[in-house]
Amino acid sequence: MFFSELCRLIKPHLMGSENVEDYMRDIIAMLTTVPEKDWATAKDPSQRVKDSTLRGFYNRGLSQKMAKQILANLDKEGFIESINHYERPETVRKNLANDIAPYVNDEVNEDNVGEILFELFNEALNYETNPSKKNERKQAKAKQESSAFKGEMGSVLLEDCRFACSYPGCGCSLQTVNDRNSGTPSYEIAKISPDKKSEYNNLLCLCYSCFDSYILGYTKQKEKELKTVKTIQSSSRYSNIVLDEIEIEKGITLIVEKISEAKEEDLKNLNYNPVSINEKVEDESEFMLRETIEFYVAKYYAFVHKTMQNLSEEGKFKDELVRVQIKENYKNLKNQKNKPSKENIFNSLAEKIQKQTKQNIISCHIVVAYYVQSCEVFENENSK
Repeated sequence: MFFSELCRLIKPHLMGSENVEDYMRDIIAMLTTVPEKDWATAKDPSQRVKDSTLRGFYNRGLSQKMAKQILANLDKEGFIESINHYERPETVRKNLANDIAPYVNDEVNEDNVGEILFELFNEALNYETNPSKKNERKQAKAKQESSAFKGEMGSVLLEDCRFACSYPGCGCSLQTVNDRNSGTPSYEIAKISPDKKSEYNNLLCLCYSCFDSYILGYTKQKEKELKTVKTIQSSSRYSNIVLDEIEIEKGITLIVEKISEAKEEDLKNLNYNPVSINEKVEDESEFMLRETIEFYVAKYYAFVHKTMQNLSEEGKFKDELVRVQIKENYKNLKNQKNKPSKENIFNSLAEKIQKQTKQNIISCHIVVAYYVQSCEVFENENSK
């Protein structure tokens, strides 16, 4: 853990009501031993820095020079005594022990919290004085955070950047293509402003190289550039959410109402068992089509299915009849003499639905993707 992180972690327990400047002076004084004659003089590390510098220590970490000065005057016994001070309630030490427990391997409690906390500070100070160790720690921490961010909002951020590195001037793919021509996400998520919250507006997807470069070579100018990129991406997402997705879902509803007007005599038995998209679009040359279908299925399948159920209950939609129509249209396209590609078939089906419903083409593509997943369009390549 870095010095600044540790200071922020324990402040509520030790000196919650004090301002940052006084708090940092107290922490430095607790860690160091200074002869009484040198208290509050230039020889006292806790007194020789400006308030603005102390705020910087709290937010971004110590300077290498200050870390060395503290290490040279460390006072383990004095620090432990200050933690165990008789005026400090036992509940405070218990809460302090609970908060630092995740960062140590040994068991920590109210009795040994002072000693373990001192060792954490000692380790943090050594990180500050050794650039290579500090960079290793910084990198490891950033990757640990990135892993958590991926689970929380990785798919959303990848959509924002269209699977390309967000760093200005890079733009390399954030996917690794395997032998089956299927893409696997390959990226990290970085905080734009290191000192701000880990939330959507402060996160961007970067390639591994740009991630390391930003984490280890952070500057205010680079932060400003990434903020500009984020503004563009989030603005695009907002407009898509507020306008496009509403219109798409509205379009799907109207589409299924329109295509349900087919004739009753077209009814046939259908296979409702869905199969993997990978097994239906296997050709390496159709990688982009497979990715498009998988995306639409993942995002809209449940909505389309629910809409169809609701319309069926209202008597406005005949599910089996529509499936027959879709399947017959697919077969007619597939059996054409010019042997169209699956991409051409997919687009032709969407265009046919668009002509019938007069809705936008994206909505039509979503409906076709639904029927690919439901087995009316394309067969399982492994079952041939």
